[in-house]
Amino acid sequence: MSHARTSGSGMPLPVVAYVSSLAAVAGAALLVCAIWAARGPLPSWWQFAVVAGSFAAVGVAELDIRFGSQRVLMLWSESALVIALVLLPPPWVVPAVAIGSILAAAGNRRRPLIKTVFNVSQDVAAAALAVALVVRWTGAVDLSSPRDLGLVVAAAAIFGVATYVATSVVVALSQERSILTILRQSLAPSLVSNASNLAVTAVVLALAVVDVRVLLVLPPLLLSLRQAYRGRVRSREERESWQGLLEATRSLSDLDARVVFARAVGEATRLFEADAAEVELASGRLVRGDGQGVDYDGDVATAPPRGADGAVVERPIGPDGAPVGVLRLCFGASVALTDREQAMLGALAAELHSAMTNAARHATARHEATHDPLTGLLNRAGLLAEGRDPLAAAVRSEVDAAVLLLNIRGFREIAETLGHAAGDAVLLHAARRLAAATMPGELAARLDADEFAVLLPKLTDPTQASHRADALLGAVASPAEIAGATLALNGVAGIAYAPRAAVALDELLRQAGVALHGVHGAVGRIDFYAPERDVSSVSRLVLASELRSALREMDQLDLAYQPILDLHTGEAIAAEALVRWDHPSRGQLMPEEFLPVVEHAGLLPDLTRRVLDIALGTAADWTRHGLAVPVAINVSPRTLLDRDFPGEVAAALSRHRVPAARLCLEITETSVVSHLAVVDRVLDELRDLGVRLALDDFGTGWSSLSHLARLPVHEVKIAATFTERLLSSPQAAAVVRGTLEIARALDLRVVAEGVTGAIPRATLVSLGCHAGQGDHFFPPLPADRIGSALWSSSVRAHAVSEGADVIPLSQRRTRD
Repeated sequence: MSHARTSGSGMPLPVVAYVSSLAAVAGAALLVCAIWAARGPLPSWWQFAVVAGSFAAVGVAELDIRFGSQRVLMLWSESALVIALVLLPPPWVVPAVAIGSILAAAGNRRRPLIKTVFNVSQDVAAAALAVALVVRWTGAVDLSSPRDLGLVVAAAAIFGVATYVATSVVVALSQERSILTILRQSLAPSLVSNASNLAVTAVVLALAVVDVRVLLVLPPLLLSLRQAYRGRVRSREERESWQGLLEATRSLSDLDARVVFARAVGEATRLFEADAAEVELASGRLVRGDGQGVDYDGDVATAPPRGADGAVVERPIGPDGAPVGVLRLCFGASVALTDREQAMLGALAAELHSAMTNAARHATARHEATHDPLTGLLNRAGLLAEGRDPLAAAVRSEVDAAVLLLNIRGFREIAETLGHAAGDAVLLHAARRLAAATMPGELAARLDADEFAVLLPKLTDPTQASHRADALLGAVASPAEIAGATLALNGVAGIAYAPRAAVALDELLRQAGVALHGVHGAVGRIDFYAPERDVSSVSRLVLASELRSALREMDQLDLAYQPILDLHTGEAIAAEALVRWDHPSRGQLMPEEFLPVVEHAGLLPDLTRRVLDIALGTAADWTRHGLAVPVAINVSPRTLLDRDFPGEVAAALSRHRVPAARLCLEITETSVVSHLAVVDRVLDELRDLGVRLALDDFGTGWSSLSHLARLPVHEVKIAATFTERLLSSPQAAAVVRGTLEIARALDLRVVAEGVTGAIPRATLVSLGCHAGQGDHFFPPLPADRIGSALWSSSVRAHAVSEGADVIPLSQRRTRD
């Protein structure tokens, strides 16, 4: 690429030549006017001083505004020229303009000499052109003559056009671009500037017609107005800029890295009015955006080069010593960001680094939550999540599906004989062989111990499922070198077949387990699920019938309550209600034992109303005993699809005379990530009632931090799986810290579930967690004991505030 030669000052030679020529023209015009003025009368000193002062004032009070890559210099030079034409004889106008421009340049010592010469020269040359027009038609200006007033306005317009053309030429030469291109790009802002200046010119002429002495106070008045306007514009620009930065950083709160990058380049383009923006990662990946679209999968080595005639501003992403990438702004012309814009770019790069870190942590935690740590295969949660879409596609395509459940015969004996390390080696061998043998579209998972599952979503008949099971068992049965011994592994498989994929995946897994159990008691190695052998189906029917009776009986369903405590004071800030079923013959049943039957039998609305009624009755009893503690109940995802649910909650609150703020509804992530309109409407109506909303088991689902900003919740409950592994798993600790940081930014309360000891509690306190729940404080307590527990927590918190020596919560619990 060729480069233009430069002068000793670093400016291109064509620019130096052009400015020199313009200075020569201006000098000649000034000499002619000086000779001409020497032959005529002298003007009043104050008139000459007013004109020179006017040009000095508008030069000092210039307003430099950037529109994208264009910088527009807002001046009132045309108004100053009008003052000169009105007050001075024509030959004295150009010397006065020259002196005023030189005074304005002296006020800006940081400007390079060549720019100062250019500004003074273009003002003098343009003023000489305007004076020539006036002299050509009238000579001295008569304010009472409409024709002279029109000539003055025309002269001001010519002055503006001349300076616009002169500036465009020097910009084109300095950037080695077409003069016509520069004229076209800067035409719109220049027209706005000139139009406003001509409007002020008209006001100046009107004042001069009334009384020419008014022009004496015009220069200081113009300077004051310009300075006030400049301050107002700067203040508004700064306020809007920081507001725009806030909106930009908020938009980065997503846990999908592709979304984060797309929003980063889009917001950078918008915020800094750049022509394009880029994120170049240390890995070599390039993400580009220009406001019209984003290229996610660019590569630095293959990306086309940026235009050489533009400007590039970069800011490292991450620590100075080890940046993870670069945030880059691209402009079509030379641009120098202000100090404020530089600070904003740094803040945006820092937020981008934080968002990238959160996305990476979430991706790690998500992988850990959905994959088996030993084999790397999907675990049960991962299979249920990733198998949802293939099964849905099978339903649409009207094809069959099946689930295979595989076991390794004799695995326990191998592990007990050769050791647990050998057992792990067997599992790794089986997992690798199983993964290698799966076909496109099939999903393999390790569910538990030596139990593996494979989803077959594209079948036409049961024979295909049998053949696939045989092939997969054959792959697993290949000889394996384990602990110095060659083992021949034999497996068995149970098959749950679903014509037209009409059975849910979790049910298929259960049915495959029933079939696998049948294989273990038979000679063969493959068996299909048979409903007649499924005793659990009959048991489910009986349990559903008994549950209907339980909902009618007042003494079978009961609630236990587990306090939620302020981690700093130990005061109970709420109590979560946990449903129990006192079965007449089976004893107390926990929720996981009967809730699937509740949903399958369509009893969920009745159970929800019953739990809500009992919980609010207990909360009302607490209020009568002086305990203002909210009660929290879990809400099933299906309940949020019921448009009448907010009305039922309002009626229950009114019936028990419990304030809405004393009720907290805990919803799971999976119930709110679908963006269904009915779910959003139900949540909004519940919040409008004044009911508190909490996002339960946070971090275990698919939405996590990315949807917190849009949900109308008051608090977040970190899942116990992360709290329990806070001290042993860096990934779990990262999820907890990330949750606390985002919740703090969104002003949400955070409750850590599953607090099991004093050390995790202290760690949570140090991280800024508000509240905790778990057996370290209290286990779930029956209704007749929860009141004393809540009261003792309040007394303890008051004692702490008074400086008393109190027994730790973990010790006090044994006394209840």
